[in-house]
Amino acid sequence: MSRLLLPLTLICCCVICCLAACGAQKPLSPNSAAPISEPAAVSPTHSVSNLPDRLDKPAAPTAAPVQKPVQEQIDHACAFFYFLWGSHAEYNQDLEAALGAFEKALRCDPSSAAIEKKIPILLMKMGEADQAAEWLAKNIQRYPSDKSQYLLLAHIRIQQMNRPEAIRLYQEALAQDPNDSGILVRLGILYSQQMELDKAEEIFRRLLVEHQEEYYAWLYLGRLLTLRQKHEEAAAAYEKALALNWSADLVYEMVDFYANQGKYGEAMRLYDSILKREPDNERARLGRVQTFMNMGEDQRALDELLALQKESKHPARLDTSVGKLLLRLGHTAEAKTLLEKHRQDTESTEASYLLALIAYQDGDSKKALSYLRAILPRNDIYPEAVYLQVRILRERGEDAQGINLLMKNIANAELRQPLFFALLSSLYQEAGKNTAAMEALDSGIRFYPTNEEILFERALLLEKTGKPLEALQSMEKVLQLHPGNPEALNFIGYTWADQNINLEKALSYIQRAATIKPDSGFIRDSLGWVYFRLGQKDKARGELLKALELEPEDPDIHEHLGDVYLSLQMPEQALLSYENALRYSHDPEKRRLLQQKIEQRKTTLTPAE
Repeated sequence: MSRLLLPLTLICCCVICCLAACGAQKPLSPNSAAPISEPAAVSPTHSVSNLPDRLDKPAAPTAAPVQKPVQEQIDHACAFFYFLWGSHAEYNQDLEAALGAFEKALRCDPSSAAIEKKIPILLMKMGEADQAAEWLAKNIQRYPSDKSQYLLLAHIRIQQMNRPEAIRLYQEALAQDPNDSGILVRLGILYSQQMELDKAEEIFRRLLVEHQEEYYAWLYLGRLLTLRQKHEEAAAAYEKALALNWSADLVYEMVDFYANQGKYGEAMRLYDSILKREPDNERARLGRVQTFMNMGEDQRALDELLALQKESKHPARLDTSVGKLLLRLGHTAEAKTLLEKHRQDTESTEASYLLALIAYQDGDSKKALSYLRAILPRNDIYPEAVYLQVRILRERGEDAQGINLLMKNIANAELRQPLFFALLSSLYQEAGKNTAAMEALDSGIRFYPTNEEILFERALLLEKTGKPLEALQSMEKVLQLHPGNPEALNFIGYTWADQNINLEKALSYIQRAATIKPDSGFIRDSLGWVYFRLGQKDKARGELLKALELEPEDPDIHEHLGDVYLSLQMPEQALLSYENALRYSHDPEKRRLLQQKIEQRKTTLTPAE
């Protein structure tokens, strides 16, 4: 009870003060002779100090105080009352009431910086990002030296996917204090997300010269160097971050980093560092199992997993993992027995899915469908189960059933998934119904306007149907959502190169894509093609030969290499490349054009022979 009395007492006091300060003043009536902005005539006061020096000399009237216009008047008691009211409402999560109270407080004291800065924060809590942004933009004009306003507005711009504007705001804030490590880290992260890796790396390295103990700078430098394939430097940065601030989450990230390079000993060392602190950490122990599997030591993985299962309080939860390992070791019958028992005992959807996969691989599609249809919605594995059903139905020539299954799930808001729109579109495309395929993707975008997968598939379909400009626009949306999407970077860069436009920018995009996915033959092909368009023929040949090492049966790469050889005055090699392209091509129109190129080369080579 006593806890309630204090705030109530404060509010009552504020009400009294507010009434005394605000309510005691009578508002002027519309018939008042003098406007409120003009001083009214005041009778001489009768204080002793204003008495005339001599009785026969009239006293001089006192000058009336100049009254400020209403909009300039400040009533501190009123402002304090409403500010306290708003703070109390905010504490009780009544944000609408809090906003109303703060706005009234600002009317009482229009010059209050504290209230002006409080309102946008409250609007952000209410999800009113646009209104908050308007307030913050005004606050920046009024209080240009307050960095917090720049940071808040930058946060909103990031949420709105307007990273360039957020970068500008961080740069303006840094102009006031170039060594603000917090802002530098944020700016470096943004540059990384924009794939402006040179700028990001320069910021992190400059920051670490002065602040060797800046954890986030080391962490994000490690991530950036990983993108740039500078693995040794990345490892050093990661290890420094871990030494500064050990956490299991960072350990797991570093495990992935080392595992991707095949450094499984380092991954094991990191898992052991967790188990040293938490011997019963199941995730770390399962991580060791996975690492043994990555090393090709499946039997050691199984032994480790069975040991963990014996110690587990819930051993049945590991049955599916044991089943997967048994399958890898070729013990299919043993795996099926274990999974079937687990499915019956626990109604495990994962066991049903694994049994469906086994049946599918055994060629028993009917049994596979039976297992998949037993997986109920709202399970995490349900979308994968629908995908596999559609795949099986398509292979059985039952496309209509696959379409009906997808449409049924799309019509149900609780079952709907972005994947289903892409699958439906692919079925229509295979049937030659491109209009229906596009309608499926457009419908998906209405439900999921920022889904990368649907936007990407839509761009591919637009290109396929001869609409390259619209395809570029759709793919640019993907890039706005995910600036580091290598497929989107490659698509846009290759499209520009193929059209022989924006070649320098195309080169930049494709190089970024190649940095992220250096082992993609298709991206290497794009890189070779843009070099060819730029007239750098030797570089083009080198990249296309690398592409063929990765994708030796791709007809487009062979054709591109043929064009490069032809430009290098190497007609025999060009002819061989075109013939290889024809061998691997299945598109009738492309085959016709390749045949023409081959005949032309043979014609030009014959006289020389």
